[in-house]
Amino acid sequence: MAAWEWQVWRCFDSIRETFEERGWEYRLSGGDGNEALPLLAESGDYYVAFFERDSGTDVCWFELRDKARRRMMLIREMENIPTPARAAELLADHGIPLDTVGSPQGLPLYHLPVAPLVRTG
Repeated sequence: MAAWEWQVWRCFDSIRETFEERGWEYRLSGGDGNEALPLLAESGDYYVAFFERDSGTDVCWFELRDKARRRMMLIREMENIPTPARAAELLADHGIPLDTVGSPQGLPLYHLPVAPLVRTG
């Protein structure tokens, strides 16, 4: 098992159901040419990939990208994964052009755009 697979499964148990309930096509794969590993789900021009797990807090981060417009942002934790329609809004309002960040994996989290958290309760 690859290291990223182990990290991904430490973050959540019901990933497939969560993505499918929210309207994404689940695709656990090693990238499929989408520049981010591992690709978890996609819908049209948008996709969600595992970004990293903070070893100190166990918080999982996901990368949300718009392939056509080349914009990205981060999503904190599984419960904040948006629907594809909401992903389009979030990327338009909060995403940044990929050409301004280069490789997001090489930057600290505080330099990257983060989607607003979903309120619970």
